[in-house]
Amino acid sequence: MTKLLDNESSGGAGEELRKFITDGSRLSILTSAFSIWAYLHLESQLKQIEGLRLLLPYLGQLASSRDDTRFSIPGLIGDERDRHLRNSLQLAHAARACAKWLSENAEIRAVDSPVLQNLFCIENANGLSPTAVSGSATFTSSGLGFAPANGYDMSTLFDDSAQVHTLIKKFDSIWREHSAWDVKENVLS
Repeated sequence: MTKLLDNESSGGAGEELRKFITDGSRLSILTSAFSIWAYLHLESQLKQIEGLRLLLPYLGQLASSRDDTRFSIPGLIGDERDRHLRNSLQLAHAARACAKWLSENAEIRAVDSPVLQNLFCIENANGLSPTAVSGSATFTSSGLGFAPANGYDMSTLFDDSAQVHTLIKKFDSIWREHSAWDVKENVLS
């Protein structure tokens, strides 16, 4: 089955992720933006996962060595729709919690191409069916539908095993590309 997610009347990507991320899940996320506020919205589910593979776009210029490259995450502290969260003086707490979670659970790689289609793949333990969300939903408050967006969001939820495995294979091929490299240390420093 597929389901349209528009973060409004047809359902939100974040609410669907909440339903399908279970204890022992493995996540693979390709996103053009990553926000600590989105992490906080899903924190209780994300603390249960077995592991995360996170692919982010690299938007800067490469240094002579990728190890020397400073890496900034698009959307990390949110956007104007997250202003009330930043004003609540929770930024330092949220940043520490997200960094700790990433440190303990994530492999983080960068690609030097723009991410035009975002992808969330959930491989569940205990024989539960895999699930995927693909489309405009980014790993941000507004991208997941937890805050109003300033545009039209459209993503698709997939719960058919064959379709999800095709999306996981696509993620795997990008993950293994020679142009994708490990940036975990750069991100967490």
